[in-house]
Amino acid sequence: MDLNHLSISPAVVVGIILALAVTAFLVSAAALARVKRDYRKARAREEELERALVERSAHLQEAVERAEEASRRLTDVERHDGLTGLANRVAFLEAVETEWRRGRREKTSLAVVFLAIDAFPDFDRTFGSAAGDDCLRRVAAVLGTGLRRAGDLVGRWGKERFVVVLPSTGLEGATAVAERLAADLDAVAIPYAGPAPGATVSLSAGVAAVVPGKGRSDELVAAAKAALGEAQRRGIRQVVTSSRVAEVD
Repeated sequence: MDLNHLSISPAVVVGIILALAVTAFLVSAAALARVKRDYRKARAREEELERALVERSAHLQEAVERAEEASRRLTDVERHDGLTGLANRVAFLEAVETEWRRGRREKTSLAVVFLAIDAFPDFDRTFGSAAGDDCLRRVAAVLGTGLRRAGDLVGRWGKERFVVVLPSTGLEGATAVAERLAADLDAVAIPYAGPAPGATVSLSAGVAAVVPGKGRSDELVAAAKAALGEAQRRGIRQVVTSSRVAEVD
């Protein structure tokens, strides 16, 4: 056959062109559909990863918050008495040292008060340890609500002893605070089966105050502690002021 003399009608050419165009369109449409499917899959994976990251971030944040709360609880345990909730001895001594430095800078007096429940071992033996613990908590509540200034701090020293630090307070003012706290406990009238009918739990106190100088804060604490010992030797419901520390140079 001589192809040079082969003639193709315009209609056939148009048909071929249309067929090619349709084929190209279908191929393009299929390719576009694949692209869209791939995009949707990729987007779905991306969204899944985003959700996973959000969930992971939430879990991490929750873990951080739990760790911070645990740290706060640990700090609380380390600095507070477990029975009464008051500051413990460590926290109290830190507060005394802080106020000692402040008093030295500002040349203001600092006072410490030691308090003890009178004849508490007898109370404990008479009523039992559970009642003794309840008594300690009630006394702690009285002391905790009896301080009127934000800078004052009450803590538990140990057993039936409590301590108060009073910044910018002289001996006379600290003695008045000790007397008032003892009176506050009298008003609560916690029953005590002592030798006298109708006896109630009472406090004795030792008070010391000083304008801090070059000495150490533990000298002030020791003076107040010694004054409490003298108060307890004198009897019950006694308040004794210390003459050991007037000024520490």
